[in-house]
Formats: sequence, structure tokens, C-alpha cells
Amino acid sequence: AMPSPDIDALSQRLRGHRLPGGHYEVTADAAAAVARLTGWDAPEPHPVFASIGSLRALGVSIEQLCDLCEFRLEDGPMLGEFAVDFHREIQQGVPYRTEAHIVSLDRRQSARLGVLDRLRFVVQIQLSDGTPVAEARYLW
Repeated sequence: AMPSPDIDALSQRLRGHRLPGGHYEVTADAAAAVARLTGWDAPEPHPVFASIGSLRALGVSIEQLCDLCEFRLEDGPMLGEFAVDFHREIQQGVPYRTEAHIVSLDRRQSARLGVLDRLRFVVQIQLSDGTPVAEARYLW
């Protein structure tokens, strides 16, 4: 993304910023579609639903998240890293809620890509009673 002119002030403002979060549920149709596309043959939904659900239930759109960080979609924000820790499997037909927050925003010089502003954020996926299911960590 085209770097923000004042990354330090923006970084301080966004560190720890809570995103609204939301709710999602893996439907039978979605689980079947992903299984067909990936060749997944286990009875539970594919683990990719930790990523799908965490991004769908941020409580803001990808465009709104980019706007918050002064990233421009036309610059082509990139996924740099993704990691997920599972406390239990994602299940079909179970309502989940998410809580999300920004960990950091910083600027780095890349040998190949030039100046990059990097956003780290975390999404907690929980059962409706707050029981942890997964933690998804992103670097954009």
C-alpha cells in the first residue's frame, strides 16, 4: 500500500483498537463446497473455515479495515502471514462469535517491494458462551 505520511501517530492510535466482531456459522452448503474444492473427506468442516469465518465476522468489511489503516485497495494489500491455533475443531451448524483487535501497524523497507506498511491483527473465534475455539493471526 502507499505509505501513510504519519505512520507513528496512526500506529499509536490503532494499537489495541477493537474491531466490532460478529457472528458466523458454517453451513452444510459451505462445508460441502469447500470439501469438493479441496478434496476434504473428514466429517468436520475443513480448517480453512477459521480464516473464512474470522474475516467474515470482523464486524467491518475488508475495505473498511483498509480505510481505517489508511491502506488503499487499489494498491493491492497483501496477506503476508496467517497462522491459526485451534482449541477445538470448527463444527458445522454451530454458532460462533468473534472478537478482534489490531496488534500493530508498522513500516518496513522491503528489498523487493519497497516501503510497506504492515498491519497485524488477531481474531478470537469462540462459542456463543465464550469458550475459545481458535485464534487467527494475520499480517497484511
